[in-house]
Amino acid sequence: QKAVDLARSLYQKYPKNTWFQAEYVRALVYAEQYEKALPIIEEVKSHFERIEGHALRHIHVGESNYTAKLMVRMYHYEGICTLWEKKQYHEALNMFRKSLRQAKLAGLEAYHYLPADYYYMGICYDYLRLRHQAEEAFKKVLDMDENELISPHAKECIKAPCFHDYLSLGNL
Repeated sequence: QKAVDLARSLYQKYPKNTWFQAEYVRALVYAEQYEKALPIIEEVKSHFERIEGHALRHIHVGESNYTAKLMVRMYHYEGICTLWEKKQYHEALNMFRKSLRQAKLAGLEAYHYLPADYYYMGICYDYLRLRHQAEEAFKKVLDMDENELISPHAKECIKAPCFHDYLSLGNL
């Protein structure tokens, strides 16, 4: 709760600062306060998505690397909120796909949110009873860099359907 309180105070003091917005969202997600995180995610996304051609251009050319990473994070966190708060697995899959697409547009090949996106996609597929797709998503986690926190869980999820959040397992 201390992290949420600190992040909230910085967010309230500097409400348009995207760094503080992102850190507040992260604190809320880790505290499983998804309903509070979603409006802030929407605020950040709406600012970004108003930029003409945002979905088509290579972000690393026209924007800083920070903007690209910020949007990877926002789509990732929205996916988590949608998965655990709303239980809308197709919509959550779309958010994780947007996160991965944003990373690709920005040329981010190694970023710790990417294996997590595939991990959560695997969980969504398991909830949807699409076991083959789930296994493929978990296998992608193992093929990626920066996966040391998630790979043990992905290995277990390849063996049997997975319905848990690795964040709640105390690994981050």
